[in-house]
This record gives sequence, structure tokens and C-alpha cells, in this order.
Amino acid sequence: MNQDRLNVLLNTPRMFWVELKNENTTAGLFDFIQKYLNEHSVGVEVGSFQGVSSEMFALCVGHLTCVDPFAIGDPEIDKHLSDAEIVFDEMAKGYNNITKLKLTSVEAAKLFPDDSLDFVYIDGMHDYENCRADIEAWYPEVKKGGIVAGHEDHYPDVASAVRGTVKYVEIFSDYTWARVK
Repeated sequence: MNQDRLNVLLNTPRMFWVELKNENTTAGLFDFIQKYLNEHSVGVEVGSFQGVSSEMFALCVGHLTCVDPFAIGDPEIDKHLSDAEIVFDEMAKGYNNITKLKLTSVEAAKLFPDDSLDFVYIDGMHDYENCRADIEAWYPEVKKGGIVAGHEDHYPDVASAVRGTVKYVEIFSDYTWARVK
């Protein structure tokens, strides 16, 4: 693990337009990674945006597939997502353990066999329907004993979707939620 790069990421906001506070830091994500994952872990991150969290995963796990369509059909938002994709692609060039899938979460989940992943980290759309669909699509792909996790548990729709599907969860300081399958 590159400790210098990790230290930079621990002080980098996940979203550049939001002040650096709990939900926008990577400290809770790092705590989650340290507790549940290792250099052999293989998993998926749903919703990669600029790749701040993706890079933290890449520093700590064996392989990460990053799933993000980088577009939602709204021209104003899609411009920001397109800019984020450029930053993501530049970051990903430095890691041979990142694979990018430019698909929706549910489409991408169909490409993975059941019980094939050590973890999934869901940080895509934050409305109830999409969050629930993401959890339901990826849950079968995670091995028994693996980790189903995500971000933004402090959003009411996310919390409802999580508790309605995976039930009990552990919450970290940045509102990362996690459950052992």
C-alpha cells in the first residue's frame, strides 16, 4: 500500500463541491476497508464519480471493478459527470487492478456470476427505488461471508432501502454502511 498516497486521499473530499466533513471524507471508508477487506479482496464499486474512493479501494484490495454510467440523461448533470469521468480515467491509468464498466448498476450486475465477489460497495443513485434495485441486483453476486456495503446511510431513502433489504448494518463515520452476508 502506498502510505503517502493514502494520506493524501484521507484529506481529499469525495465530492469537490461539498466541504470536507464526515460524509465527504474517506476516513470512514478507510476504516471499513481495514476492518473487512484485504489485498486479496475482489469487488465492485457502484458509483465511482471522480474516483477518490475508487483509488482508496485500489490501494488496498486485489481487484476493483468500477461501475458508473457517467450519465443520467440530464444535460446539466451529465456535463459534471463527463468532467468527473475524465478525472476518473486519469486516476485509473495508475492502477492495473481497476476495471471500468460504463454501465448502469443493474446492467453491470448481470455480468457477474452469483457468489463471485468478496464485496460490493454501493454509492450510485441515492433515491429509494434505485438504491434498493442496486442492492437487490448485487446481493446474489457477493459470496457468503462477503460484504454488502455502501455510502450515504444518512440519506432517508438510502437508509430505508438498506434496512428494507439487508436489515442490520454497521455504520462508519462517513455514513458508510456494511453488512456481512
